[in-house]
Amino acid sequence: MLTKSNSSELWDSSSWIAWHSSNWLSVLPFIPLYLLSLKIGVKFMTKRPAFQLDSVLAYYNAFLALFSLIGAWITGAEMINVLISKGYHDSVCHNSYVLDERVQFWNWLWTWSKLLEFCDTMFIILRKRPLTFLHVYHHSLTAFCAFYFWHTGLPMNRWTITMNFIVHSLMYTYFSVHAMGYSIPQYIPIMVTTLQISQMVAGCGACSYALYSKVFNHSCKLYHGQHIAICQLTYISYAILFAKIFHSKYLVKRKSRVKIQ
Repeated sequence: MLTKSNSSELWDSSSWIAWHSSNWLSVLPFIPLYLLSLKIGVKFMTKRPAFQLDSVLAYYNAFLALFSLIGAWITGAEMINVLISKGYHDSVCHNSYVLDERVQFWNWLWTWSKLLEFCDTMFIILRKRPLTFLHVYHHSLTAFCAFYFWHTGLPMNRWTITMNFIVHSLMYTYFSVHAMGYSIPQYIPIMVTTLQISQMVAGCGACSYALYSKVFNHSCKLYHGQHIAICQLTYISYAILFAKIFHSKYLVKRKSRVKIQ
């Protein structure tokens, strides 16, 4: 019989799962408030000089990098263990991670961190840096998906959260070092964007495998049609948008520089 491991008297996943199941919709107003604050913020900064926030931004990004690194270590260890001991099918189709209170705790922290990451946009606006559709779309939809999926115990959460922790540990480290004023080799942002695209492709693959397993009755737990649809469409849209950013930022500009030379 399976029992929970690493239980903690300070945090109990079952009580938070119950709270999220009943109240996750009450968190969603933060998303339209976020979108409204963008319009207000951009208008507020129109005739004002950019704020010099490099030191604050460096600390903020360093905190998120450390947070993501710890999360990647804990959730990644669980996922690697499942992949080695039980294989890819179990990693996508069985939610054994819910029995590990430490993993569940970090998955829960990851969910709420999506609201904290709205501050990414605040720094962009206050520093008067270009604000892209991808940035706003990604932050809004990821926050929605985080609160929509966490309490369901969906097996796909294992892949989504672990991959996001890994990529963000590198991405926010890069952002922090850049905010400190250090010169960053061009291959670093290229590598970060490539990892982001790879994350989305891997997510599409996992969702497709879950759909295949459900259709052919290969024991894939807790997936409903709307779960697979939302998951798949989200990853596909992210993959397309990140690929477009990569193309315009690194391929088109490189071709332009070659022509000029």
